[in-house]
Amino acid sequence: MKNDEKQYQKGKMYQYNGAEFVELEPSNDIKLPVSEEAMEAVKSVRKATHSLIKLRPELSLTASAMLIEASKLLNIAEVVQKYGQQVYSKTESKGDNSLTAGDTAGQGT
Repeated sequence: MKNDEKQYQKGKMYQYNGAEFVELEPSNDIKLPVSEEAMEAVKSVRKATHSLIKLRPELSLTASAMLIEASKLLNIAEVVQKYGQQVYSKTESKGDNSLTAGDTAGQGT
C-alpha cells in the first residue's frame, strides 16, 4: 500500500469532500419523520423567527422549540388525537389502506 492511500475501516461512514473521503463523526441527532404540513409549519415559524431576531435558526432548533412548547399545552393529547383522525380519514377516503396507525407506532424511537 502506498503512503498516500488511506485506510478505511469497516463499520465507519465516510463522505467525499471533493478531494478525498473523510470520516463522518457519529451524531446523536434523532431523525423524526413528519408530514409535509408539519414541515411547512416549522418553516413558517423559522421564517417569522428570522424576521424577529435577524438570524435564521436551524430547522431542528425551531422544531424542538415548537415541540417543547406544544407539550406544555393542557389539551395536547386531544390535539394529537384530532390530527390523527384527520390524517387517517384522508388516507381512508382515498381508498389507500397501505398506511394504518399500527404502521407508524414504532417510528421515531
